[in-house]
Amino acid sequence: FPKRRSRAVSLVVEREAVKVELDAQAVANWQAPAGADSQALRALVGCSGRRSIAVASVGIAARLSPQWVETELGRLKAQLRRNALLAAAPWRPLFDGQALTHWHDPAGVWTVADGAASTPAAGVLRLRKLRPGDFELRLRVRPAKATSVLALRFRLAENGETYAALLGGRPPACRLLYRPSRTAAETRLADYDRLDWQAGRWYDVGVVALGAELALVVDGTTVATAQDPRLKAGAVELELRRGGAVKDMAIRLAE
Repeated sequence: FPKRRSRAVSLVVEREAVKVELDAQAVANWQAPAGADSQALRALVGCSGRRSIAVASVGIAARLSPQWVETELGRLKAQLRRNALLAAAPWRPLFDGQALTHWHDPAGVWTVADGAASTPAAGVLRLRKLRPGDFELRLRVRPAKATSVLALRFRLAENGETYAALLGGRPPACRLLYRPSRTAAETRLADYDRLDWQAGRWYDVGVVALGAELALVVDGTTVATAQDPRLKAGAVELELRRGGAVKDMAIRLAE
């Protein structure tokens, strides 16, 4: 496996590790799969002032083709660029605690009081105008019941194809899902079944979508991650089942 150099990338194979130097102001640590070229290297988000990226690739360095490595480096550079854009983007408030100006309430079931929007049973809010691709959405949610469910749909298409983040229910859990249409069955992309979901308690919830990388964050902890490249951009929709309240909605865009 020869050393390769270009203006943007240089590779050096040193025994069981691949050292990669990128023309980027960021660094990420990759953990390579134990076997095949067909699986993409997964980037764990991280930044520093260094310009090198170490790829742990025990036993597989010799089996990585130069073309495959170049492709993966291109993907990594694009991901790092999205991460940098998102980190530098300002937060845009989506709710001022007084009116649902940025949201459409199709059933008219939401009310605003004490700085929060609430619904007594099932209620849907759809974000107006924006159809983001790469973004981070955050909000606070308070379930009315232990069986309440928060559903956040994003990159939602007109035919109902969408990603969704679900929290709550019985037993309480977090899930990242993909649904190809309104009538099709959902595919689970990631699960987390240790959610402490209590009626009347406020939870900080975040969804991050950057390229194919999807993440669900609860109270500052990333509880579910997935890679899925099918959807690029679309509408954002929030649904509460069995009642509850939301507030402090905000978004930032990697653009």
